[in-house]
Amino acid sequence: MVGTNITYYGPAQVMVSIEETAKRQGYNLMFAGVERPNKAQLAAAIEDLCEHQVDGLVLGVRVAGNIDFVRKLCRGVPFVTLDVGARDVPTVIVDQQQGTRLATQHLLGLGHRQIACIAGRRAGRRPKNAERVGQRPSKHAGLELGPCIEGDWSAASGFAAAGRLLESAAGQFTAIVAANDHMALGILRALHAEDIQVPEQISVVGYDDLPESQFFEPPLTTIHHDLPGKAERCVEVLLSMINRQTVDPTLQLLSPELVIRESTAVATR
Repeated sequence: MVGTNITYYGPAQVMVSIEETAKRQGYNLMFAGVERPNKAQLAAAIEDLCEHQVDGLVLGVRVAGNIDFVRKLCRGVPFVTLDVGARDVPTVIVDQQQGTRLATQHLLGLGHRQIACIAGRRAGRRPKNAERVGQRPSKHAGLELGPCIEGDWSAASGFAAAGRLLESAAGQFTAIVAANDHMALGILRALHAEDIQVPEQISVVGYDDLPESQFFEPPLTTIHHDLPGKAERCVEVLLSMINRQTVDPTLQLLSPELVIRESTAVATR
C-alpha cells in the first residue's frame, strides 16, 4: 500500500483494516508512506514496493491525472485506488458528497440556514473545495454559500480556523460542519474559550466518527463510514485482479451514515 496522512484516524484505520483483511487471505502488507503524492515520491514508493515483488497494490494517495504514469510504474502489477478522481481504474471510496448531504439535511431539519465549514487540505494541492466539506453544505441546500476556512485536519487547525471564523464572520452562521472529528474537537474548544454554548448557540457536526467522539463535550454529531468495510472491499477487488478475474472498473461508492449526538440542536435564530 502507498499511503499518506496515516497519523489521522481515517487513513490509519483503513491501512490497519487492509492489513488484517489481507492476512486473513494469506497475504502480508507492505506500506510505503509519501508526504506529498507528486510524481517523484509516487514513483519512488511504487518502485520500492515492486522491487519486493508484491502481488498487488493499494494506492491510498491521489493519482488522478497520473494513471498512465502509474500503470507504467506498476509494470503489470494490479492496483486498486482509493482516489475519488481516478478513472477507468477499480476504485473503492466512501461517498463523501452523500456524507455532506446527510450533515446538511440534518442541520436544515433543525432550522439552520447559515452553515459555515472548516475544510481539510488535500496533500499536494490546495483546493477551492475539499471533497468532504468545502463550501458544499450551503451549496447542497441551494442556499447562499456560507463562510469556509481550510484547516490541515488537526485539532489545532480546527481551533485556529474556528477563531478566524468568529473574527471574520461573527453572526453569519449558526452551525459549523468540519471535514473530520479532529478539527471538530478544536472547534469545540475554540467555541468554549469564547463562552459560546454548543449546541444552544452554534451547532457542530464532524466527520469520521472517531471512537472518542462520543466522549467529546458535548458528544459529537458526526458522519460514520465503515472503514473496515471499505478495506475489505478494496482487498476483495484486488485479489480478484491478482487471480485474473474480471473486475468492473466502475467507481464503487460506500454509503456513510449520520450519527446524531448532543452537539447539534434547533437553530435559535
